[in-house]
Amino acid sequence: MNEFLSGSYFLDVDNPIIADTANEVVKNSKDEVEFAISLFYFVRDKIIYNPYTEFDKKENYIASRILTKGEGFCVQKAILFAALLRAVKIPAKLIFVDIKNYRAPEKLSEFFDDAFLYHGYCAIFTESRWVKAAPTFNKEMCDRFGYKTTEFDGRHDALLEPYDRNGMLTFEYVNYRGEYADFPYEEMLNVYNNQYGRENLKKWKEFVKKKRRGI
Repeated sequence: MNEFLSGSYFLDVDNPIIADTANEVVKNSKDEVEFAISLFYFVRDKIIYNPYTEFDKKENYIASRILTKGEGFCVQKAILFAALLRAVKIPAKLIFVDIKNYRAPEKLSEFFDDAFLYHGYCAIFTESRWVKAAPTFNKEMCDRFGYKTTEFDGRHDALLEPYDRNGMLTFEYVNYRGEYADFPYEEMLNVYNNQYGRENLKKWKEFVKKKRRGI
């Protein structure tokens, strides 16, 4: 179990901001299940979901940097969640799958169609078993777009809801990539380049830069 408790370049568990935040979030929780629940809702709602990020910058996937920025997309939020869990001695691993997003914003669909590779979430070891949880979309965003929020009780899997509040299909899990003790940065980038195309990804990066500058 040590590999799922250890720190790394990306999961910088020993960084004071990670350790201090994790301990502050769980200070009123009484056991490991409540620790996991508290940290799930912290990452889900306090870290704003934002897919418009420079995906190929290695430093953008460091847990402490994600926490400081207060935003990220699914992979970044999963990395932060895992790091916070490990900081309070709860084993956590990263899981990656491919999903289809039938309600993706127009610009995301323009670049990626409806296929989103390496959607990330976590598996958490509590009460002698693994449970899965995806703290991807913050409640405010779900309320704005009519998605169902993902709720976590610490004992049952909590993944993206497949249907929205009107019963329309939103997300579909289509391909399992695997479970990891650390973030497979190079692997993900290679798959992105092969699947989406380098030129298309360059255009996406330019779009993101302009969007973040408010252009």
